[in-house]
Amino acid sequence: MNPLEQVAFGWQCLLGSLRACRSPTIWGPWAVLFSLQALGVLACWWGAHPALSWAIAPLLRAIEGDAALRYPELFRRLPDLARDAGLVTGALAMPVLAGVSTRLFERSFRAGHAARPVPGAPTTRAAWAEGFSRWGALLIVALPVTLVAVGLQGALRSLDAVRLSSIARSLAPPAADAVLMAVRVACAYAAALVVLGGLGGVRALTRIKSTWSEGLVPAAVALGLLAPAGMLASAVVTASPAFIDRGAPEWVVAAVLLRAAVGATLGMLACGAATLAWLGSVAESEGEA
Repeated sequence: MNPLEQVAFGWQCLLGSLRACRSPTIWGPWAVLFSLQALGVLACWWGAHPALSWAIAPLLRAIEGDAALRYPELFRRLPDLARDAGLVTGALAMPVLAGVSTRLFERSFRAGHAARPVPGAPTTRAAWAEGFSRWGALLIVALPVTLVAVGLQGALRSLDAVRLSSIARSLAPPAADAVLMAVRVACAYAAALVVLGGLGGVRALTRIKSTWSEGLVPAAVALGLLAPAGMLASAVVTASPAFIDRGAPEWVVAAVLLRAAVGATLGMLACGAATLAWLGSVAESEGEA
């Protein structure tokens, strides 16, 4: 396909992903991801409660100091704490859940193009079992995104110890988001290489570059169209400390949970678009269709 056809194809893949999300089973992996992230947020919120303080309080104190255990200072620290918790779930859970989601989307797309049920199509239970059975390969192929996300988050947290102009300090977070977006686009077919391509983790890593000729532009279009919603959710969290000054710090929790829900939904749509792009074009260039 020429570049214009690839742009149109990326848009069509995103629309196809939206249509596939009418099935409740498609939401399963991303509901699990949101639940894990929500548990992390709520654990930070209730970290000083006697039932949790024995485990959570030392972690909060090590990460943010004693102030993280005081009201309402905890709510000022909560967005960063939630992002740190999200890095953990993103590194350990998201690759496996993306693998499950890729298989579920693949089953949905193939069924949608078939006049009758596809013989031998994997069941929902089989898709989950496959994702967990291939967890090692999925974690390995997700390493570029994981390492960049962790590195960027560490760099942003270290800015307080660096002398920067106010402009540079304000531009650092969006610049980090742009870098992470570029890496996500480059690795958009990582889960498909493992689940649909049948590759091991290391071999899938070496094959990521081969997906770019047919898949880079569609992935960039799909993820680029989804990006504004993620930016808006992040902006709400950035502005949420204003709730503290107005005497309603608990609304910070709502803003952080909203960001997690939006992130899980956008991840689902991106995974569906990448799966459809793989089936429609990328796998053919890989000789696997």
